[in-house]
Amino acid sequence: MAGKARVRIYPEQVPDHDAEASYLLQEGFEKRLAEYLRGDFGLCGVRAVAEIEFPSSDDWVIVGRLESPGVWGIEDDSVRDYLAEVFEAEKAILLELFASLCEFELVP
Repeated sequence: MAGKARVRIYPEQVPDHDAEASYLLQEGFEKRLAEYLRGDFGLCGVRAVAEIEFPSSDDWVIVGRLESPGVWGIEDDSVRDYLAEVFEAEKAILLELFASLCEFELVP
């Protein structure tokens, strides 16, 4: 019988090239819009990534990767605490998914 799967979950921040930035056109956002247009900041997505090692009984290890859906359209210069908060929420999604895998249906 194979041993337990090993899981490492880490944050991933990726550029969001399709982000909706029209909120910057609102009154009061003129300075932030100018910064955005100058390229001082961009928009990104934050997700949790799980790398899973599945050991087999014949000493092989199968590696898999799962990603949470992510939160997109975040200003990439946001404070670290906020980005960490988003990651923790995304990590919780993956942990809930892992908990549900105790039972599964194999479909053709």
